[in-house]
Amino acid sequence: MGSKTGALLQMLENKSEINICIYIDDGLEVNDRPLSKVTCRVRDDLLILNKMIPIPVNDHYIASLEDDKAEIIFLDPDHQVVHVKIVI
Repeated sequence: MGSKTGALLQMLENKSEINICIYIDDGLEVNDRPLSKVTCRVRDDLLILNKMIPIPVNDHYIASLEDDKAEIIFLDPDHQVVHVKIVI
């Protein structure tokens, strides 16, 4: 586990719900998109949202990390760039 991953997991520790925005890379700013409250849990190297949406969590995918915000960017199986903005 890398340093960013450890910091993200610490930020998510004891949280059962988080605010997120997920979007496919289309050039639009995330600030124009509303946040959604979802349930979350960490299992192995995945953040599981609403008991069914897996988000990979490791230093390679964590694009930015602050005390109460994070951004994870990864390629989905269809080779689309997926952005996940997390706000605690």
